Parts: sequence; C-alpha cells; structure tokens
Amino acid sequence: MLNFAEYMFPDINFNNVLVWGESRGGTVGLLMAVRDERINTVIAIGAPTDFYRASWQVPDSDQYRCQFFDGHTDEQARQRILASSPIFFAPAKNLKAVALHHDAGDEVVFVWNAHEVETHLKSHSVHVDKHIYPTEWHGAMVAEPVFWENLKTDIADFLSRTMN
Repeated sequence: MLNFAEYMFPDINFNNVLVWGESRGGTVGLLMAVRDERINTVIAIGAPTDFYRASWQVPDSDQYRCQFFDGHTDEQARQRILASSPIFFAPAKNLKAVALHHDAGDEVVFVWNAHEVETHLKSHSVHVDKHIYPTEWHGAMVAEPVFWENLKTDIADFLSRTMN
C-alpha cells in the first residue's frame, strides 16, 4: 500500500507514517514496522504477537491449524508461525513509538501478548505506551462506548506526544 501511495503521489510526505490495526491487523501493523522503515508509529489493539506459544493452540485450534499447519510440513509450519510473530524480529530502525491496547481478560488474544511485546520493543529502544483495559473479551474496548471513550483519549494523548 505504501509503495502504491508513493507511486501514485510522488510528493507524499513519509515523515510520519502510522499504522493502526486491531487483533490480527495489529499483528500486521507490528510486522510492517519490522519490514518497512517508512513506518515510525504503530497502534496495535488486542494484537497477537507470538504464535509460537503453545497456548495459541487451545483458544483458536481450528484457525491455528488451518493457518499454520494444514498442507505444510512441520518445518514449513514452524517458519510460518515465526514469520507471523512480531516478537521474534527487531523493529526497523525508524520505529519510534508503539501504543499497545489490550483487554485484561481477553481469552482469544491473551494479555501476555501486550506485556511480552512491550518488553521486546523496549529492549530495542522503542517508546511504548501500554494500556490494559478492565474488559473481559476480545475487542470489548471498541464495542462498549465507555471503553471506546477511554481508548480515544489514550490514543489522542499518545499521538500528541509522538506525531510531531
């Protein structure tokens, strides 16, 4: 998408490129920040960050098996799992800030994903804002109005501090 934008609009300013994603979209945003140096800010909401952990096989067994194992050798599956897990990669050198938002009781994407990727990113000198919301299901914060208001406030604060 960024390559197309650059092609179509040669005068585009890539000084502040933010990627926002929820659930697997947050994972994709974090992976984009590993692979594309134009991205300097990511907002990831409820993002899975380590598909290698055995706990993934319990809540999403059919999806997990289909995504990584069906039609693949064990080694191919292992490579697919690792390639889909941003926690195993150093972020690109231009990544300066990441906002992580997660539901505390999320039983689809467990909250440890946010804690572990925060530690990983900080070890690479990336500024991390992490917000854990007291909700109990995957995506509750964006579905319930009171949590949406908190999320909007937290993101506005994050952007005011990082996008200048």
